[in-house]
Amino acid sequence: IETIARKKIKPLFPDNNGKWPNNAKHSIVYDVIEGGKGPKFRRTTLPINKIKLKMKEANIPVAISKKAGGHMCEQILYLGQHFMKQEGLKGISGHIHLPHSPLAAKYAKSKKFMDLNKIKKGVEIVIKESVHFLKRMK
Repeated sequence: IETIARKKIKPLFPDNNGKWPNNAKHSIVYDVIEGGKGPKFRRTTLPINKIKLKMKEANIPVAISKKAGGHMCEQILYLGQHFMKQEGLKGISGHIHLPHSPLAAKYAKSKKFMDLNKIKKGVEIVIKESVHFLKRMK
């Protein structure tokens, strides 16, 4: 579960299509917000402690991260928060990495994967705890 996104990022690797941001030929530092307006950091508003507790109770591995990775994950978390504030939207947002399923791991040539039912249960926990959190916000 990602907790913090930065406005200025430098990707460590290109995206899945082999492209660097802004059509660069290599990794560059850039602002995820055009014009550079906005705070240096944005934080998730997901109920991460409750999600982590429920995941552990369900015997699902979970980790809390303070570095979203310097690329798309960083953008998703930062821009989600940015646009909610800009548009005056009430709610929560965040970014969660999901592990490969066994089939996806095979295609990605990865030895790291998680049973699909466990992934599904983890997503259900995130949704359920987020809905409970939103109901308490009212």
